[in-house]
Amino acid sequence: MESEGDIGVPAGGRAATTGRMVRGWRGVAVLASVVLAAAACAPDPPPPPATAPVVSSFGAFGEPHVEPALVPLRWGVTDPQGDAMSCRLDGDGDGTWDDTIDPCPPDVSRNVAAVGAGAHTARLEVSDGTNTTLASATYHVGTRIDPEPFDIVIRPSGTVDPDVLAAMQQAATRWERVVARGRGDVPVHLAAGSCGSGNAAFDGVVDDLVVDVSMKVIPPAAWAAPCVDGPDGLPRFGFVEFNPNLTGALLDAGMLDEVAVHELGHVLGFGVTWQDGRDVTGAGGTDPRFNGPRVRAENSLLRRSVDVPVMTVDGVMSPHWESVFLGPEIMATTPDGSALSRLTIASLADIGYAVDIGAADPYSPPLPAGTCIAFSATVTRCW
Repeated sequence: MESEGDIGVPAGGRAATTGRMVRGWRGVAVLASVVLAAAACAPDPPPPPATAPVVSSFGAFGEPHVEPALVPLRWGVTDPQGDAMSCRLDGDGDGTWDDTIDPCPPDVSRNVAAVGAGAHTARLEVSDGTNTTLASATYHVGTRIDPEPFDIVIRPSGTVDPDVLAAMQQAATRWERVVARGRGDVPVHLAAGSCGSGNAAFDGVVDDLVVDVSMKVIPPAAWAAPCVDGPDGLPRFGFVEFNPNLTGALLDAGMLDEVAVHELGHVLGFGVTWQDGRDVTGAGGTDPRFNGPRVRAENSLLRRSVDVPVMTVDGVMSPHWESVFLGPEIMATTPDGSALSRLTIASLADIGYAVDIGAADPYSPPLPAGTCIAFSATVTRCW
């Protein structure tokens, strides 16, 4: 039988008890060490599963579309992991991938050419190499009303240099390949000298464009403009005047045919029918840009992310592409061999023409994408 002394704390008992407590804390420390060692040896938790690219937008622009339509499609994409992406586009919804963009930037636009009448569902596939996202966009193309081709009539007024007349006829044929659909007939009544200074009087119905050609001593080698528009806002009658004192030099330099194509482009409306806010931004400033959706798509094809720069002369917008950036393009400069590019053809589609984008000449901008040039001490422009 135990005594009360056995139940009490004997001398040295506190020390014994304290000793047992020390051994207990040591046990906890050992256990913690084992746990930490086990944790150190455990494999890292698996990373979260990769998520697919995100298509933030995808759609058609530039309505209304009428066959044969040039339809601009634009999309925005991101990858949550920041991985490089590739894109495939079936623009007319026929089940065939028309274009592959690799790498695919976050903001892309492409034109779909010669789309026929009806409803179309474009398909977009975006991949980061592991995951793929599909998107679709539906658009409608109307049936063409005028089944005729586009016709340009070159009408000499007065005595016209035979070489000039031949160059203008050749230029008309070139532009007739570009414009893919006729326009509605329009009655035109003009007095002599009312469309340019050298035109003869005209009274008749125009289908599709009449261009009056004359010779006159003027400051430039040639100049041109439309005079009469149809109800669709597109020109039906215009003029081109050539300086007889300079045509020989143009012919010797091999430039007469390029100048004829250039001037006829103005009669069709390039740079002349553009409207600030609809076709051009910043028309009154130091950095005007053409912003039509079809031109944007062609600019994207050239891997440019900004709108196409328009020329300025002495601070005033000129109806041309900026020649510093676009170089030997027919609506920028006219040396022998200048190209009638997809940019120019797309600009005609943006102002209302049906076009054949495949009629373009091969063209590459002379400067790399992102080039910036100082035009003055205070104006720097990039493209």
